[in-house]
Amino acid sequence: MKKIFFGIILMFGAVLIASAQEDMKVLKVDTLKPAQNLCKAVPLSHWSVAVKGGLNNYLMAPPAPTYMDRLNLTLGGVIEYTFNPLFGIGLEYDFSDYSRPYTYRNTPGDVKGSTNDILLFESVNLSNAFAPFRQGMWTKLNFYGTVGAGVAMYNGALDGATEADQTSLVGMLGLIAELNLSKAVSLSLEGKYHQYDALNLVTGARSNRNGDALMLVAGLRFKLGSKLHARNASVRALSPEPKPIIVLKTIQKGDTEAVTVRLKTAENLNVILKDKLNKLQQDAQNSN
Repeated sequence: MKKIFFGIILMFGAVLIASAQEDMKVLKVDTLKPAQNLCKAVPLSHWSVAVKGGLNNYLMAPPAPTYMDRLNLTLGGVIEYTFNPLFGIGLEYDFSDYSRPYTYRNTPGDVKGSTNDILLFESVNLSNAFAPFRQGMWTKLNFYGTVGAGVAMYNGALDGATEADQTSLVGMLGLIAELNLSKAVSLSLEGKYHQYDALNLVTGARSNRNGDALMLVAGLRFKLGSKLHARNASVRALSPEPKPIIVLKTIQKGDTEAVTVRLKTAENLNVILKDKLNKLQQDAQNSN
């Protein structure tokens, strides 16, 4: 009977040791946040063409009698390659008429002139640069800034005296508002400034502003390709979808003071129980 009793106690001590050892395993939680890229790889279309037309105002001498006399037509076209939702480059052609009547020292006259401007430009999507995570209808409206330079081929005639086939360097700054009517077509309104290096845009008349011109034009842009076009894509559209946070649970051995004390106590109790069981077995053998 005593053997059974001490055997039960011995088993109880072994359970205490195992429990203490299990308590030494500390739960450790590792939270892993996967790296987020700015843009994900999405197949894009890049090429587009545009046609446009509107009014120009050439700030040049001799002065026109009224403001309306200074307004003339500008027509043009653009071919552009848009790399991504932020940047693009393109080639632009503009034909501008700057003919007008004039009055100089109470003497009326007539100016005939036009220029063909060819410019290489860079465009920046200001909407995606300053508000990349737009939603709803605002994703369809984009504002672009453009800057470029090129050559102007012009000719002018003051009171019938013609000087043809002149060339000049020309610089350009522009601001464009573009509304997407569909995936393939957009409507634009553009304000531009052209600065000519020519001293004379009209024969015999020296420009007092070195050939400045303000232009306001409207246009249609046709985006080529069957994929998502870079001009239709926002930074939000190309941003990776948020990935769930991955929580990894690992078991790591620990040696806190409280657990160590419990383990030591259980081990000492197990030793005592073993000694008593051995002594009980020896007494039982001697009595036989």
